[in-house]
Amino acid sequence: MYDTLDRLRLKTYYEILETGNHALLLKKDEKQDDEVLTALWEKLFIEFSEANEDAETKKTLRILKDIERSQLKYSLVENFCIALDFEWDEEIVTILREWGYTLREDQEYYYDDLDRIKREAEGLLLKAENSRKQLPQISENENLTVDDILASYSSIMGFDFDYDKITCRKYLAIKRQINVKIKMASEVNAQNKKNNGK
Repeated sequence: MYDTLDRLRLKTYYEILETGNHALLLKKDEKQDDEVLTALWEKLFIEFSEANEDAETKKTLRILKDIERSQLKYSLVENFCIALDFEWDEEIVTILREWGYTLREDQEYYYDDLDRIKREAEGLLLKAENSRKQLPQISENENLTVDDILASYSSIMGFDFDYDKITCRKYLAIKRQINVKIKMASEVNAQNKKNNGK
């Protein structure tokens, strides 16, 4: 099983990201529960994203968290209302009230309040959809493949490597070195311009 960034190949990471097929984390003839694979993928995704952070990645992660939080809260509110349709549960009512929903115990208003809470909760889905619209869009010009990116890194670093076998951890290390090299080149260029300007 590819359970660390040291083992998970970069191309496999992006294939899982694109397809959602968590079974790609398994080696041939391995089996694992979907819940275990999903939890493992979430752990690897977060670890890779945090190590690969830039301003755009941070923004995307924040938006994805907002979307997930809104969808989860909607699902919980909906299920809470279904449960309260059958019987009063003080713990559920307390949670709903903490979230700002009003639910009166009076039988005359109780079911109307549950219906209103369900309608208000639909706003969470609208919020999630609005957040989804804020996610960065990839234009056709930016549609680079993993191989394109690795080829440019290879060119900048001055050595070649097997694009199919590079792990996520190695990619992150190379990317850091690329950033250091670019920063150093920028500083040298700035110093040269400053010296030539005198």
